[in-house]
Amino acid sequence: MDKTLHKNTQYGLDNTMIDLIYNLFGSLIAVVLGWVYLKVAPRKERQQLADASRRYDPAAFRRHSWERRRRPRTQHIVNFT
Repeated sequence: MDKTLHKNTQYGLDNTMIDLIYNLFGSLIAVVLGWVYLKVAPRKERQQLADASRRYDPAAFRRHSWERRRRPRTQHIVNFT
């Protein structure tokens, strides 16, 4: 909006846009490297990494209240004899 109206109300706008673009490129690189790691690393190594993460922050791996465990449906047998 500042560029189109030739106003100068936001002083760091150009710098912020460059920062956002660099953040986008950095996140894309991290995603590609993570995907390659998941495809190449042995299953045992990935399991050890997950276990270490679970020990470090167990709250991140807990079930949430909206993720209820499904209970098996019970059949109600009614005998009208």
